[in-house]
Amino acid sequence: MFKKIIGIILVVIGAGLGFLLFRDDGDKVKGTMMKDAVYAENGKVLPSNEGKVVIVPGKPVMLERAVDTDLNLAFNTPFIKRHLQIYKNVGSASERKMRWTSLTSVKRGNKKISDNTNFYGSLKVGDFIIGGTFLANMGTSPFTNFSESAARRLGFKMQNDAGNQYLTEAPVKDLGSFTHEGRIRIRYDYVDMKKLGEKTFVGIQKGNQLIFKDDTFTGEVHDGILARDKVLQNSNSNSTAGNIFGYVCCALMIAGGAYLVVRSDS
Repeated sequence: MFKKIIGIILVVIGAGLGFLLFRDDGDKVKGTMMKDAVYAENGKVLPSNEGKVVIVPGKPVMLERAVDTDLNLAFNTPFIKRHLQIYKNVGSASERKMRWTSLTSVKRGNKKISDNTNFYGSLKVGDFIIGGTFLANMGTSPFTNFSESAARRLGFKMQNDAGNQYLTEAPVKDLGSFTHEGRIRIRYDYVDMKKLGEKTFVGIQKGNQLIFKDDTFTGEVHDGILARDKVLQNSNSNSTAGNIFGYVCCALMIAGGAYLVVRSDS
């Protein structure tokens, strides 16, 4: 009986999601707006393009650095994402297993430190200022350039672990015991400007800014300097692939649910 109930739930959810995907006209609206997109040659801001979808190619230059305002820690990059972990027992009371695990948030001094928190600066491409969600979609890598002095200033030590570098409260050479349970550590992902090549941005022009998202359009970031036709081709391919993936997931849920219903009756 339990399998049958789960099966029915999966069928209903799969069918419902499939119907919503079929009725969703977001891709159609975006496709229509993309067809009218203006190619901003040399990154020029023109008043006539205000509110329109604009394709802006160029080499990004950092305009404003990202700062973790909770720790007053500035980075030589326009975007950082903070990750937070806690050292805790993941075993039982009798068989303790100390591990670093993700933590939603913690109070440190008079500041609340949260996991998966983004901090934004800004870039400039041609005459356009680009910030916000655009920056989180440009590809990131682990930040590994902390200095001992910066760590000490914040009351941390430095720890290297599996290719990541952490600011940690726990003694680096004395882990494995429960005496440091409750200590936290922090790491960051960032946009490495030294490795950042030319890009082609697609967004809504608002003044001299390129907006990633409004009520009807979500922006895009493409590697390299792309011609207008290539941008339209890539955008259409990504949309089609996303829809196919969505329908496949719905079909699998329906098939799995139907299988459970049939098996429960046999």
